[in-house]
Amino acid sequence: MEPTAHVRIRHSGRILARAAEVFGSREGAERWLQTPSPALDRHRPIDLLRTRRGRTLVETLLARLDYGVYV
Repeated sequence: MEPTAHVRIRHSGRILARAAEVFGSREGAERWLQTPSPALDRHRPIDLLRTRRGRTLVETLLARLDYGVYV
């Protein structure tokens, strides 16, 4: 079962904060979230935040980017 809108917003906020850490600014994070990613099968990260599986994919990619793992 998918979480409520409130829970999705909270998770999305956490992902935005994590992306800002990885990219050094909120602006960089927002730009990354709006840009299709080859590592996400050319999907925009922002579009994947609608589902639990998508959020997990985005969080995993952010962790890989932060640790310098080739993606």
